[in-house]
Amino acid sequence: MDPGPAADLAPRRALAVASRRLEAAATLLDCRFHGDGCALLRSALEELVAVGTARPDGPAASEELRAALEDLTAAPREDAEVGAELLAASERGLEQGRAYAVALGEALLDARTRTVRARLRAAVAVALTLLAVGVVGSVIRRVTRLRIAASATGTFGDDPNFDVARVVDGRTDTEWLGRDAQRETVTLSLSRASRLRGIRVLNGRNPPFFDRSVAELEVELFAGGRRVFQKRTALDRPGRAAPWWTTRFDVDGVTSVKLTAHRPHGLGVGLAEVELETD
Repeated sequence: MDPGPAADLAPRRALAVASRRLEAAATLLDCRFHGDGCALLRSALEELVAVGTARPDGPAASEELRAALEDLTAAPREDAEVGAELLAASERGLEQGRAYAVALGEALLDARTRTVRARLRAAVAVALTLLAVGVVGSVIRRVTRLRIAASATGTFGDDPNFDVARVVDGRTDTEWLGRDAQRETVTLSLSRASRLRGIRVLNGRNPPFFDRSVAELEVELFAGGRRVFQKRTALDRPGRAAPWWTTRFDVDGVTSVKLTAHRPHGLGVGLAEVELETD
């Protein structure tokens, strides 16, 4: 009997964990925690190779990846003992590991998902072609989209992977992280004065460490320089699946939204996504 797509759940989960470990290792290395970064990178690469080895029809790990893994095997845990050669090996390992994770992800897609993706690509190609020749131009309604610019008082390690733009990128798997033990404010500047009906906030988690999220959040709406709405609330410490926090209102003429994280759960504050409900 064909086990179906469920048979791929275990390797997909293992791939997801290894990929997050890979990015966590990159963060440690960027912050100059070279010993721990090399150790976590080695673990992540070993997990990726294990996923690939268990999949006979999947892509094989490259010689460059295996060479980087071999170099990292003897990496010391003390930061000062990690030399230039090991740092170069870690850079190669990160590059090869990311490429291999993408290849494994494609290989683990079931046949149905591949078919759906192929049809979507074909549909997008047809739509772009029609737009290019102006066939559907007459039926497209001209809409001035509301643009949102995000800024923050600080970012953990000044790392672009945790930039505040992550809170309005439409993705729940990216996060803005604040500095250690600091109260931080995120400001969302709207491209035009708008009527807002509510706001949804997805708390940060910082997986796989789960050590950065907001414990107390204050939401403020401004019309120009005048505050027109304020609410302060406590947020539960999120688990592996964080719930959305929602508050409703009806305020016109809003030009900016401020979200102040007064207290953290763990080492610092963080937010994954913010959605504004407009007319």
